[in-house]
Amino acid sequence: MEILREFVYWIGIILCLPSAFLLLEVVAGMAIRPSHKANENAASEAALSPAGDAAPSAVLLIPAHNEQALLGEMLDRLKCVDRENLRTVVIADNCTDDTAKIAREAGVEVWERSHDSDRGKPYALAWALQRLEEQPPQVVVFMDADSWFQQGSPAELAREVIAHHRPVQAIYRMADAGLRGFAFRFRNEVRLRGLASLGAPVQLTGSGFAISWADLQKHPVPIGELAEDACWGWALAAAGIGPRLAAGVEVLSYLPSSKEGAQTQLRRWEHGILGATLRKLPMLLRSAFLPPRLSRIFHFADILVPPLALLVLLSFGFGLLGLLIGAGWLALPAFLALDFVASAVFLGWLWYGREDVPLSKLLMAPFYAVSKIGVYLSFLFKRQQGWQRTDRDDG
Repeated sequence: MEILREFVYWIGIILCLPSAFLLLEVVAGMAIRPSHKANENAASEAALSPAGDAAPSAVLLIPAHNEQALLGEMLDRLKCVDRENLRTVVIADNCTDDTAKIAREAGVEVWERSHDSDRGKPYALAWALQRLEEQPPQVVVFMDADSWFQQGSPAELAREVIAHHRPVQAIYRMADAGLRGFAFRFRNEVRLRGLASLGAPVQLTGSGFAISWADLQKHPVPIGELAEDACWGWALAAAGIGPRLAAGVEVLSYLPSSKEGAQTQLRRWEHGILGATLRKLPMLLRSAFLPPRLSRIFHFADILVPPLALLVLLSFGFGLLGLLIGAGWLALPAFLALDFVASAVFLGWLWYGREDVPLSKLLMAPFYAVSKIGVYLSFLFKRQQGWQRTDRDDG
């Protein structure tokens, strides 16, 4: 029993580390959140000022697998943004619908790919990048077929890549309100703003990022990963060219409307991130500490923050176990970790989410965490291995 008590106590201490860093990220991100007024002023100044330096040559790559439902809308929105020196290519990957036809009718270049076994976004991107070797651009911008530029443009991302000699990531979030939309925004905006404020590389979040052609030659697409964007960002950071946040560019998408589609997307994300973190932990440790650099240590600490629902479940579970097998001192570290997480989420909601998510819905977050228990159990006993498309239709 004494060994179990020690185990519960020290697990609680360990859980405090990522929880405390999460709170640090949120507080740091609050310091650089732009106000609506600041956004309006910046937009006015941009409209009145003369055009800046010419945009570098860039290719916007849009991998699409049976995306006829949203692709047309996205390409229509793309016509309204700055596309200077931009070549747009839709990769119709193993499509059985009208994806290629819709893209051609929108006036963009279409590359059709078909392969019996190599399916999924990483394979499609690797294939397209190989084709680009015949006439390479200076920068490649990556965007999902179900997302669009709400603010800024691919040309702006390309300019930032050349200006800073590093990959860049736009703010990528969901247009949907509600708890799921806020959870996505918390991960992809609140925490990324915090990392940027701390001077650390940010994570690549799947859509709305850009990498120079020279860096792509040294760091190709991670094939076979469910979370290829995250792994790609980690490799770039390990090489000393970690992505920076392009806070003035915002890319939006829609969450899957069907329950099955939401579960498929969630399982792929969570299993992909957890599996990749476990496999690449030695590389990540070397990157952060050999030699030790504060910015890379912050980046490493962010990677080690588990999915928030899992962190909540672990903290509450070990805190409750501590109460059951001993006294309050056993449960104190785990409940302190839970308090850090709750404080971080509340501050993030207060600063970014209260316009879209009422407090009554935020208070339902613990039940949202409980609903994900099956996802984590399946990671242990029936882990997703291959890529599976997210179904975004109601039917």
